[in-house]
Amino acid sequence: MEGKLDALVNSVTQLVRIEACLSLQESGASKSGVDEHPEAYAANTYSRPPQRRETRHLIEKMAPNSWRVQSARNDVIVIRGVHDMARDASREDRKLEGKQDALVNLVTPASCE
Repeated sequence: MEGKLDALVNSVTQLVRIEACLSLQESGASKSGVDEHPEAYAANTYSRPPQRRETRHLIEKMAPNSWRVQSARNDVIVIRGVHDMARDASREDRKLEGKQDALVNLVTPASCE
């Protein structure tokens, strides 16, 4: 579990660095040396990794969004399954109706004679 948490902290740290670079680009701030040495720039800008509290806050903030997306995917899968079942049931109903009609057509001439 501790290894997964460390990997997650590293991922969040990288995301924070990327976000900082993107915000610099959007603001049009001078970023001399960033293109030549992005690792050095990121290391100078964020010399300390985010605190566990900050990391936990980011994880908790992202978790509900992930859950919502996964929930929506599961709902779509269930809906597709229901539609497939309804389509199959409709096909079976049509087959049975066709057999009933064929049986009625066989019985009707025999009863008229």
